[in-house]
Amino acid sequence: MKYFTTLLPVLIAGISFTSCTKEVSGPGEQTSTAKIDFQMNNTERSGSFYAVRGPQTGGHAQSGIVTWSDGFISPATLTIKSANSDKEYTASVNPTPGLFNAGSMAIVDMSAGNLLNAEYTLNIKPVNGAAFELRGEYVDNNATTFPVILLIDDNLQLKATSESAIEMASGKIVKAVSSIGLGTMLETIPETLMTQATLQSNGGPVIISSTQNTALYNMIKSILPGTFKVNIVE
Repeated sequence: MKYFTTLLPVLIAGISFTSCTKEVSGPGEQTSTAKIDFQMNNTERSGSFYAVRGPQTGGHAQSGIVTWSDGFISPATLTIKSANSDKEYTASVNPTPGLFNAGSMAIVDMSAGNLLNAEYTLNIKPVNGAAFELRGEYVDNNATTFPVILLIDDNLQLKATSESAIEMASGKIVKAVSSIGLGTMLETIPETLMTQATLQSNGGPVIISSTQNTALYNMIKSILPGTFKVNIVE
């Protein structure tokens, strides 16, 4: 059975702009004077599960550890909207850098003006079976190691607001660096769900998807979007 998916890289597509009506930039057209360089840099790669303990140990602790070694997203759409404007800026996202190789995923043309508390929305759709994929290993409390694969095989939306005010002057390029709490998202998930998943793996990799270990999958899928953050680097 094939457990790994291959997410096809795509080239950065053309940029489109939306206000009351949508305007699409044609080849060679100059329709804006500033740019947002949207990047992803995930330095958080490990996390532990929530373990219920007896009163003598304080009631709870973190248990086991997952370390992610590789990750991908499928082609996505990025939308940026400033709090002081109804205008939306939309660009195609290039997934080639992956989740752990910091790099530019989209260059978004912007109109000159003040970008205030901008909202960044990533809409990711499954390609070849997954919208979002992580691979790594889980080490339980007995030091037993299990390969683990997380496949978000539904539509996934990540949304974050950058609390900042930026003057987008002509020719200016501003970096918007995003990240996902790939360890933080595990901290409130009961360790019993992962223990059950390892027992059902029959010595193979632990697959977490909409059809395998679904309780664990649903918890991760509901928590993951809340760990998405965007920081501005001028």
